[in-house]
Amino acid sequence: MADPVTRTYTIKVTLKNPPAQLRFGMSIGGRLKGGAALTVALPFSALFEKNGSPAVWVLDQQSSSLALRPITVARYEANTVIVAGGLSRGDIVVTAGVNTLTAGQKVRLAEAANLARE
Repeated sequence: MADPVTRTYTIKVTLKNPPAQLRFGMSIGGRLKGGAALTVALPFSALFEKNGSPAVWVLDQQSSSLALRPITVARYEANTVIVAGGLSRGDIVVTAGVNTLTAGQKVRLAEAANLARE
């Protein structure tokens, strides 16, 4: 969890072939290099469970029906779930009432005009 004041994270790292001047218990600063992965933050209310695995309901805009899509969770935060895989750019995810839905159920967007602005 992030430190509530600094909003930083404490991590533990193992170094291969550390320099001789590095001593056990030292504090150091560093940066993580790597490509940024596409992640999405969703409210917990969007999360559904199927066979013990996380999933979300996604709208198929062509048929106006719902499909349950398995997802990979990167992490859980205070009020959100960070999704690391299973969704594509442009997917429309249901975020309320997910426990009452069924696969193939026909739905319509309540506020299509507001969706385009987000």
